[in-house]
Order: sequence, then structure tokens, then C-alpha cells
Amino acid sequence: MYRFDGFPDVLHRYSMESSIYDSGMLIPDYDLAEKYQYNGLFSKIIDRPAEEALKHGIEYNISDQTLADFLDDALDRLDWEEKATTAIRWARLFGGAVIVMLLDDGRGLEEPVNWQDIRSVEELRVYERAIVQPDPNCYLTGKAEYFDISSTYGGFFRVHRSRCLVFKNGSLPEYAAPQQYFYWGLPEYVRIRRDLSIALHTHQSAANMIDKSVQPVYKQRGLQSTLAGPDGDDQVLKRLLVLDASRGMMNSVAIDMDGEDYSFQTFQLSGASEILESTYSLLSAVTCIPQTILFGRSPSGENATGESDLENYYNFVEGIQKRMLKKNIRTLLKAVVQAGVYDGSIAESQTIKPTFKPLWSLSEAEQATVELSKAQRAQATAQTAQLYIDMQVLQPDEVRQALARDGTLNIEDILDHQPQDVQDDGWAQLLEGLEPNDNPIPDAAGQLPEQGGIMNPETARDVNAKDGGKGSGNFNHEGRPGKIGGSGGGGNSSEGGEKSSEEHSTEKTSKISKKVYPNERNFKDSKIEKSVLYDDDGSVLLEKTGSERQVRFSRQELEKFRGKVFTHSHPQDVTLSPADLMRMQEYEIKQVRAVTSKGVYVAGYTGKWKKQFKDDEELKQFERSIDKDAFNFATSKLDTKEWTLEQADSYYQHIAVQKMSEELGFEYRFIPWEDAEDE
Repeated sequence: MYRFDGFPDVLHRYSMESSIYDSGMLIPDYDLAEKYQYNGLFSKIIDRPAEEALKHGIEYNISDQTLADFLDDALDRLDWEEKATTAIRWARLFGGAVIVMLLDDGRGLEEPVNWQDIRSVEELRVYERAIVQPDPNCYLTGKAEYFDISSTYGGFFRVHRSRCLVFKNGSLPEYAAPQQYFYWGLPEYVRIRRDLSIALHTHQSAANMIDKSVQPVYKQRGLQSTLAGPDGDDQVLKRLLVLDASRGMMNSVAIDMDGEDYSFQTFQLSGASEILESTYSLLSAVTCIPQTILFGRSPSGENATGESDLENYYNFVEGIQKRMLKKNIRTLLKAVVQAGVYDGSIAESQTIKPTFKPLWSLSEAEQATVELSKAQRAQATAQTAQLYIDMQVLQPDEVRQALARDGTLNIEDILDHQPQDVQDDGWAQLLEGLEPNDNPIPDAAGQLPEQGGIMNPETARDVNAKDGGKGSGNFNHEGRPGKIGGSGGGGNSSEGGEKSSEEHSTEKTSKISKKVYPNERNFKDSKIEKSVLYDDDGSVLLEKTGSERQVRFSRQELEKFRGKVFTHSHPQDVTLSPADLMRMQEYEIKQVRAVTSKGVYVAGYTGKWKKQFKDDEELKQFERSIDKDAFNFATSKLDTKEWTLEQADSYYQHIAVQKMSEELGFEYRFIPWEDAEDE
């Protein structure tokens, strides 16, 4: 009869019992807790990133030092850093954790937070996922409305989601994810257990190899016969004990010269260090913790500093900060601020958006290198800005405005995003403290006036008596009387000046205007600036579209403007800017026209001005100071909320440019659309 030998079964049982790997994704929570308590390497993997995430603290990004001190005291009282560190630990160990905020808001734990009536934040309590059960609907919606907590020390209770700071250890795909981990995330041990077991087993094997590397060998004549005889085992064992005791006490072995031999067999351990190194690297890779931190080893290799490993580690920790801490600390600070407002420690509620302090601390030499690099970069940027200013691509005031915002200078940002309207010539900034309103100011004709313009009360009384007439600069609202075109040659504005616009206009310019008007009507309501350059015969030389606030031209393009007619839209419904007037003077442009929804502002070149200006900024200052009474009158209108900021601004610019035409000697007029065809 044939009987199959059971030796394969023995080998199978042996391999199962001696396996170093765990099986299955689901690991009992008590097993995770046990491994954390009794496995030093594993507990270090769990603890170090959690401690690193809170080690350097946070920045509140507020200028009020009193408020910052209040927040510091509140977080210290709540022991926030220790509680948050513990929550991250348990999230990494069990897959998730919650911090329950015990708030005094007049409601129970199971009810949503009453954010408007938070009187105090009493305490923070941390609970790991093993004792926290989200409501069943979370497995369908992915969001929990409440949590059931079964604490050994606090009993069973239910708490609303809004009262909890939730910490999740990443996310899992829906397919094949164990239900108890789906909402929270996977415990860290499940991810690293195989590699951790390999590292631990390899390290233990290396220790055993060292222990076995020198093997004593005892030889005895007739050993087999002795073992086969009565009490042979005891005799041999007794002899071995004597030899070991002799070697341990006297470091010598006494043997029979003829019947015994005692020697040592040495084994080579080459390659063991490489095996250990590979397992260390493997574990470091899967945990994202460098060997310098995980094993306390110094960087190895030529010129090794470990900086790249630390940089990767800090990036990993920053990921933990963003996923687990960012939203939670903002929620907690919101509650703390509300409590501070209630007890009077804070004047008013405000949103705090903290950031985490850098994890990497530079040495003095590294900091000096960084500062030098910043200075060199700033110098290069300043030289580039100066080049653009010389080319008239940028204006000096644009550079100053960019520096005033945040102290940095980015040429691309200045070119792409103009922060202020270049056409308002700074009046919006001068009057920014005055509140605009939505109340229209009806004029004599029952229509809304143009934006802007500021005159003093005495002038206003004169204005109420009579209108200046068409083209006088009053453009269908009450203002200073004057003839079409202003003074042109420098006359008195109240008398209309020495020359009218008709006297200055040539027949050729009039013919051009008749071709210009139809095109201007097409873009009078445009929301971005459109520009057209016309030749003497009315043909189009150049068309260009800009942004809402300006059109830019190169110096080569501007050279084409000499003796030509240039028209462009002003979506802000304001008159010609100092930049427009300076280009007219510099390039001897026959006409510069600003198209608005109500009509066209026209300035004409009549020769060199009576006063010269070095740049646009100097002309701006001249415009701002040319009529102080007008500015004061606009301010009074704004104070009484009769005018909006835009109305006062536009009004003053028109009056100022009209007066500038009188003092400097250039044509200036406003042509309403209803009068355009008669031009």
C-alpha cells in the first residue's frame, strides 16, 4: 500500500508560521495601537511628521499686535499645538481623528454651531477613528452630518460635524476600499507594513549573522557511541557545559589531547551592509522620512549634505499642513475671534487666514546669500524699468504706484494690469476718502452731467445764472461761460478768449472731421480704448486697440503722429489726460480727440506752449493746481453727497484742461454729438 509522505505539509506549516508578512488590508485597531506602543521604529514613523508640522508655529498675517497676542493666549490656553499634534498622530495611525470643540454657544453638542453667539471656546478634545463613527449617510455622500463617539473616559455621545475639526490621512478610491477606512483614509501601517517588516527582519537577521559569524566546534572521539549508550546525552551535555564555563571564566579550554578537539569556525559577512542599506532606503522611500531623521544616520557619499532629502521631507510635511491643519486652524480661529468679540477682547469680528512658518531655517551665510541675490534681482529690475521709462513704454508714476502697493516691482504686472486709470490723472486718488453716491445731478436741460469737474461755490452761483453755450466746455450743464474752443491764444475764459475754434480750424481739418465723426460714433460706447490715426486726406494710417484705461504706442509709432489727427475713445467719459496733451505738444499732433458717450473733447496744436514741462507728471501737478477753487467746490459737493466721485473728477478735469488751454496756448473744446455734424 502506497502512503504519501506528509513532509510537504510540514514545510507548508513552517513557511506559514515563519512568514514575516501580514496578510489582508484590514488590521484590528487594537493591533495598530499595540504596534505603536511596542515598536519604536513604527512609532517614530507616526510621530515625527506630526511633530514637525506644528514645530515652527503659524503667522496670523495681521498688523494688529493686540489681536495677535489675544490669539496666542487663546491657542495656548486650549493647548492647540499638543492637541493638533496628537490628532495628526492618530490620523496617521488609525486613518483619521477628530478634535471636538467644546463651545459655549447656547446649543447642545448634537446641534449645529451658532456662530453668531459663541461666548467662549472651553476645551479641545481629541478622539481617534477607532472610537468615532460617522453617520451612515457619509458612505453615500462623502460628508458626515454628525459623529457618534464611544470614549472610555467620556462615554457615548453624539456631536455635530460643525463642532469637529476633522483630520483625514489622505483619501481612498471607492473600489475595494474597506468601509471603515473609506471616509477617513488608510492607516499608515497598511501602506508600509511589508517594507517595515522587511527592514525589521533584515536588521534582526544581520544581528543573528554577527552572533553566528564565529561558531565553536567541539570534536569528541566516539561521540555517536557515547550518545547511543545509557545516559549518553547527559554525559555529552555535561562536558559541553564544562567547556563553556571554563571558556567563560578563564578564557581557556582544557581538552583531552587524544580524544577531543575544540576549535572556532569563522564565516565571512561580506554584502550584509549593502543589504541593510537597501532596506533602510526602501523604508525611507515609502515613509517619506529621510534616513538622517528616521535612523539618525549622517548623510553618506561624496559631498553628501542631505539637503535634498530634507527638502523632500519638508515638502511632505507641508502637504500634511495643507491637508490636515489649514482648514481646521481657520475654523478654530473663527470661533476664538467670535468669543473675543463677545467678551469685548476684540472690537469687531474679522477673518483670520494664517500661514505656516517656513520649516527650513537658513544659516546666517545662507541668509546673506539670499539677500544678495534679491538685491541683484532688484537692481536688474530697476534697470529694466528705467529702460522702459526712457522708451516711454512706462511712466514714472506707474512704477511708483507698483512700488507703493507691496514694495516689489514686476514689469510684466505693470504692463498687464494697470491699477489706476491713467486718464483720471490721479484725482480718484486725491478724493478716494470721499464717498460717492448714486444720486444724479440734473442740469438745466434735465440731463445727467458728465462725470467730474469741480468749481467753487461763487462760480457755481454764476453758473446757475446762465449756460456757457454749445462747445463752451460746459457741455450741456451749468459751468463757466465761454466761447467754443476756449481762448486758444490765451485770452480770458469768461470772455471766450481772443480766437474761436472756427478761426483756428483749417478747411482741411474740417474735411477730416467729417470723415472722423462716423467712425467715432461706432466706438463712443466702447468699454475699451480704441484709437485711429488719420492723414490729411482722411485716410487711416494706424488703428490700435488697448485696455479699458489706455492704448500704448511705441516711439516709432508716435513719430507717425506729427501733423496728423489722432482720435481715441475714453470709456471713463473723461476729457483728455496730461499724457494726451504732452504727446500732442511733443509730436506736434494737429488734433488729439477723446471720444466719450456724450461727445468729443478736442485739443489742437497751435505751436509751442508758453510754459514747458519735463514730463507727464509735472504737467499733472500743474493741472491739479491750476484751479484750487474748483477743487474746493468739488470737495464740498462730495461732502454733501450731491455729486459722486466720478462726477466731480470728470468735471474738474474738463475745467482744468480748459483753463490750461488759456494759460498755455492751445485749442480746446467739447463737441456734443448733436452738434458734431455741424462741425
